[in-house]
Amino acid sequence: MRKTINNRGVTLIELVITLAIITIISGVVIMSIGSNDRRVLNNTALALQADLQYTQRRAMQEGQPVGVQFSVAENVYRIRSGNIPVTEEIRTMPEGVRLRSVSGTGYNLMFHPRGTPSAATTIVLSKGLYTQEITVIPSGGRVRVYEPIRDTRYQ
Repeated sequence: MRKTINNRGVTLIELVITLAIITIISGVVIMSIGSNDRRVLNNTALALQADLQYTQRRAMQEGQPVGVQFSVAENVYRIRSGNIPVTEEIRTMPEGVRLRSVSGTGYNLMFHPRGTPSAATTIVLSKGLYTQEITVIPSGGRVRVYEPIRDTRYQ
């Protein structure tokens, strides 16, 4: 006599293992997406810091004020120097990174020939769930970048 075995379904163990694998893969994908936003935002903030320091050095070398004009609406900033003719370099934020606010200077930051800024300034960038601040300190003109933080206000 032969016994026939009927294999028409899946066992509970097979189902649990499949769900565990799907959960692990989903978690890794979600974590990598969030960390990419953070990395892009941090790289953008570091590039802005470098541009601000470049503007400061340029003012000192040229012996005249050099400024940065921020446009939140256009999501760009412009480096301007000289009286006539005015030279201008335009920098656009990378895709997905938003220039959220600029406080302290009315969207214009000027570096004087001694390297000091016109005012204390805080620039806020965001991407996804993260925001990051860049501050310019009036005494000495130090430009500081803070770590990105998770912030749900700008979703």
